Amino acid sequence: MRKNYITVLNVICCFAVVILHVNGIFWTFSKDFTWISANVIENIFYPAVPIFFMITGCNLLDYRDKYSTKEYAIKRIKKVFLPFLAWSLIGLVSRVIYMEYPLSEQTLTSIISQILCSNIVEVFWFFSPLFVIYICIPALSMIDKKDRQSIFKYLIVAAFVMNAVFPFIMNQLHISYDSRFRMSMMMDYLIFPLIGYYIDRYNIEKKYRNWLYIAGAVSVGIMIIGSQILSFRDGAVNGTFKGYTSMFCILYSSAIYTFFKNKKWENTSKVVQICSQVASLTFGVYLTPWFIIRVVKAIFHIGMVSLPSRVVSSFVVFVIALIVVKIMKQIPGLKHLVP
Repeated sequence: MRKNYITVLNVICCFAVVILHVNGIFWTFSKDFTWISANVIENIFYPAVPIFFMITGCNLLDYRDKYSTKEYAIKRIKKVFLPFLAWSLIGLVSRVIYMEYPLSEQTLTSIISQILCSNIVEVFWFFSPLFVIYICIPALSMIDKKDRQSIFKYLIVAAFVMNAVFPFIMNQLHISYDSRFRMSMMMDYLIFPLIGYYIDRYNIEKKYRNWLYIAGAVSVGIMIIGSQILSFRDGAVNGTFKGYTSMFCILYSSAIYTFFKNKKWENTSKVVQICSQVASLTFGVYLTPWFIIRVVKAIFHIGMVSLPSRVVSSFVVFVIALIVVKIMKQIPGLKHLVP
């Protein structure tokens, strides 16, 4: 049975991803309110994908209690890889129709390359680290449960220090360092499923949770203010404080996850009920917004530039995506595209 906080977080993260897609104007820098508001929105909703990876770790690291590794692999292929492949090909057809990709230039090798690099549907970039996480989970799941708390804590802290804090400090001090100093076995996004599992399974004392909340609040403040100051200085979007595996994003994402995990949901049963009805549609919603945004822009000529248009468009795209996925799930031939 899925836990209430996971259900609610899953829906919120799904909506946050839609907001980030609609808020694409962030990547076109300007010194006006449009970009300033886009910068705030970008950084507030930035942890959507890291939290999705945390939920993945929480849900899958104990898969051996329910089924074999073979079945685990088959489920990941059917529920994630095949839909990713199918929607990437649909995206290719869309780009050909829009005359963005000349059909005459498409070869088998170029198509495979574009799919693997997420060049067709750019927002599918998160599938690459997700697949790596899926591949690593069987090995991590073999760690005895009685040893996981200490081992996972060590891996999380070591990876955070060596892969996030150390590189940031060295870069700010303009000190060159050998990248092999980084903890290669925990590179990139693998820290998130371990954090998700650790926060879910083990009790964190209130005083440490409060420190984490403070660190998370400070981190998102630094991300917003720091990005604005440095971008205004450079006249272009500055990514010094960005990056999903940066120390700021890790702290901010972990604080949000911890807050939701420790919130008492008994008095918010209506919220849980609504999210429960939507939860089964969320993965399909992760797959479809790129396509829906293109259609909405083409039909209604909406630029999604002004703050009001971005706010309204986020809700419109999210609702349309839910409806589309709900309908597709009722059609035998299409339901496998939105598992």
